Amino acid sequence: MPDSDLFVPKLSLAYAKIVGSPSETGWSQVYNAGSLFAVLSLETTGQDNPETSLPAAGKNLISNLEAEFFTLEKKTLTSIKTAIVKSFENIPPNIIADACFAFFKDKYLYLFIIGRGKIIIKRDEKIGTLLERQEGESQLITASGILQHDDIILLQTEHFTKNVSDENIATALELQLPSDIAENLSPHVHKKEDANQAAIIIAYNGTTKNALQDEAPKDSIKDSPFTSIIPENPSAIPFPSSVIPANAGIQLHQSIKAKVLFI
Repeated sequence: MPDSDLFVPKLSLAYAKIVGSPSETGWSQVYNAGSLFAVLSLETTGQDNPETSLPAAGKNLISNLEAEFFTLEKKTLTSIKTAIVKSFENIPPNIIADACFAFFKDKYLYLFIIGRGKIIIKRDEKIGTLLERQEGESQLITASGILQHDDIILLQTEHFTKNVSDENIATALELQLPSDIAENLSPHVHKKEDANQAAIIIAYNGTTKNALQDEAPKDSIKDSPFTSIIPENPSAIPFPSSVIPANAGIQLHQSIKAKVLFI
């Protein structure tokens, strides 16, 4: 029996987080458990509801998420989507909830946004948007694809996206380590008092062999990598434009299109 049949890839990930200071009207959190990463944001709508504070609602949300996610027998795109939707069902009516999720499974990546948020990728010297929603809606949107070594994924709340410019993000992503990227971006975050700013930077460093063979995920992902985020000849394509061709390895669901961030 070949040696490759005896091992399953073990993820090598590095990450760093940025979170704004909480306030009476805003709360954000960066969450990580194993291969699941998330940025969460809660803010009040202005309606009175003294029975529910934002920290308490955030704690309940994370507890519900853990209860739904970690009881899944198989963590597929569909099952994780269902778990996320269920965990958000009991958000009080006076609270706006937004979240971005990334789940790494071997070389595969599943992405989710509920409400508002943005997820970008840096591959080699190219940066592009994988998933984004600017207007809050209850329907969850997803994307999936296959990673390459040294990919950097950045999950952002909507408030982070508004307060930190594309140019600042591009400059920070010239650095290699998530901790250095976070340190570079933090001053831009703290220039403005906004409790709903949160981001997490995740570096995918490939996989190592570990334990016995596991079954590869079979839903929604074909055996092809995330394609080049920016085309061979970007100058020929007006800004902004769709940058993932029809035969791309990334699967964008709910008709979400990727767009160029920087050229």
